[in-house]
Amino acid sequence: MRKLIYSMGISLDGFIAGPGGEIDWSAPDEELHRFHTEQARATGAYVYGRRLYEEMKLWDVADQRPDAPAAVVEFAGIWKATPKIVFSRSLDRVEGTNMRLATGDAAAEVARLKAQDGGELSVGGAGLAATFVESGLVDEYRLFVNPVIVGGGTPFLPPLEDRIGLDLVETRTFGSRVSTSATACARAAERGPCRRASESAGCSWTSPGADPSGRSTVASYGPGTTRHTPPQPSPQARVGQPMGSRAAAGGRRRESFATASS
Repeated sequence: MRKLIYSMGISLDGFIAGPGGEIDWSAPDEELHRFHTEQARATGAYVYGRRLYEEMKLWDVADQRPDAPAAVVEFAGIWKATPKIVFSRSLDRVEGTNMRLATGDAAAEVARLKAQDGGELSVGGAGLAATFVESGLVDEYRLFVNPVIVGGGTPFLPPLEDRIGLDLVETRTFGSRVSTSATACARAAERGPCRRASESAGCSWTSPGADPSGRSTVASYGPGTTRHTPPQPSPQARVGQPMGSRAAAGGRRRESFATASS
């Protein structure tokens, strides 16, 4: 069983691109580039819409420039070796190494791919990802939060009718002050649309350690895959916790953002 990962760089106010489509504020530095390269090694296939395909296909030749940095050459080699599926009804063909065009139902195709063995499926781009979020097919959200407020643009997530419960898997802050967090679909009782689609795709989620206070000790993503999650604070403990910060007992880190002039 494969996981579908939705991963993008976002602003503090939740946009992947600014009002005019600008993304200059999310360009990775060398450290973050290395991190993306390591994640690319674990990716079994990329899932793109037309717009992201057109932006990403430059990597097919990026390593051919005489002045290409070693990090670019390394990432380009991994990216070219990884299968890529482009969903589009306006294109009649796609170009690039290991690239194929899909014109059918995106949710049905990704559900089929998830049921196969292999590495993680990675989707980027808010338009196509919205289809999978709304269908409950996304297993994990990986955000790279940039310390900037853009005030509008393309949102990372679409409007949703149902709440999707998530468990925090990992956090990290880079030298550039970009912070990353990975959150996975939470218990079946809380994950709303995530539950329906996962079950239709043959995926399972169990929480043997769950109790009424909201604690979950063990989660299972399909056959043979078990992940341990730390106890979560009770709903009462969450009330009043400020957005943009994380403060808890036991010396856990508190995160906050200040303006660049402060």
